[in-house]
Amino acid sequence: MKSITMVVDLQYGSTGKGLIVGKIAEDKQPDTIVTAWAPNAGHTYITSERLGKRKFVHTHLGNGIVSSSVRRVLLGPGSVINPEQLVAEIESCADLLEGVRICIHPHAAIASDRHIAEEAGPMTKIGSTKKGVGAAMIQRIRRDPDDMNIAGACETAISKYVCTTEEYTEQLERADSILIEGAQGYGLSMYHGFYPYTTSRDVSVWQILADC
Repeated sequence: MKSITMVVDLQYGSTGKGLIVGKIAEDKQPDTIVTAWAPNAGHTYITSERLGKRKFVHTHLGNGIVSSSVRRVLLGPGSVINPEQLVAEIESCADLLEGVRICIHPHAAIASDRHIAEEAGPMTKIGSTKKGVGAAMIQRIRRDPDDMNIAGACETAISKYVCTTEEYTEQLERADSILIEGAQGYGLSMYHGFYPYTTSRDVSVWQILADC
């Protein structure tokens, strides 16, 4: 890889990361888009007049896909993925993704109805979007070989996009210009925010790089 551009929210989320990333993508034309999100609130971008004023609200696909130079879209090992949501986003952007390699790291976590149901009960008392993200992360952390929810071990609607760790690394190495869109904000970090009123992960430059 030759260069990485990363957009990180240093506050509490909802500061316009999607808008900034979309503008960077239209101007700089990166060839590789990388995220490690979870199905929480969506990142919004409305394209310029040149591209016909098209609106995107994504929970998985980075808004960098508006780059006409994009060749690969990677969802990193730190991702928590709702397969149905990701499929819907891919289908809605089929014209932009024609000929683009979509590669999901096999260690990304899958959020299912089971996790959503867990969070609908007493599991979360504060700040949860109740999309099953925390429950899915907890299951991955347990590392039960008989009860895994990582993408590489689950048969889902997105299985055809799951690659090996070697393939994922190869795609990164082949990139000339990488655009990474972080999620949430540093002020919500479990390690650096106002615990317990935080999200369920670290939100920092170094952690986003690790997640991606």
